[in-house]
Amino acid sequence: MRVLIVEDDMVIAGGMVPIVAEAGHELVGLAADRDTAIALLDAANVHLALIDLRLEDGWTGVDVARAAISNGVTAVFMTANPRLLPEDLAGASGLIEKP
Repeated sequence: MRVLIVEDDMVIAGGMVPIVAEAGHELVGLAADRDTAIALLDAANVHLALIDLRLEDGWTGVDVARAAISNGVTAVFMTANPRLLPEDLAGASGLIEKP
């Protein structure tokens, strides 16, 4: 599976890279903001996007999830702020709560 990590905290993103690799998946990129994430979704053959809700450019994770879904990519939120997500999770398949 080809995975995109959308996370502005590079310590967290960097910690996720070996988890993705150890699970046998391929990391296609790291994005810290909406525009970079959407560009990677458009350019790479992404299967799964792990998306933080609040990115470097603000509360733009929902935009990224919607773009992922419109590209046929499975989106999963990773956030410490689940109460700020829309009820329908913007169409995402799930949520991983960060401490």
